[in-house]
Amino acid sequence: MISVEKIETLEGLDGLRTVWDQLLAKSDFRNRFLTFDWLRTWWKVFGDDRELYVLVIKSDDTVIGIAPLMLKEVRSPGRTRKVLQFIGTPNADYADIIAEDKGLAIAQVIEYLM
Repeated sequence: MISVEKIETLEGLDGLRTVWDQLLAKSDFRNRFLTFDWLRTWWKVFGDDRELYVLVIKSDDTVIGIAPLMLKEVRSPGRTRKVLQFIGTPNADYADIIAEDKGLAIAQVIEYLM
């Protein structure tokens, strides 16, 4: 059974370190901007005015995908809204969902968000 879990705390994010790096090693799209260390460091420096919204896709108890997302409050005249972005926006040159089967992971993220 496939499920999606939302991580909203720093402790929850830190608990993903080992599985994150293992999954990234199996992913088709690997770069430094997707590593746990880069994204965790970015969060430490720039994450104060944002909320963690990391989605972990699991098949039974096995992590098969991670969507490193965050919520940012955006203000414009007369309006405030929350925008979902990849962690690292706008400083990362690349942002993506980490998964072996990216199509499956993207479908699960979309279904969860809907």
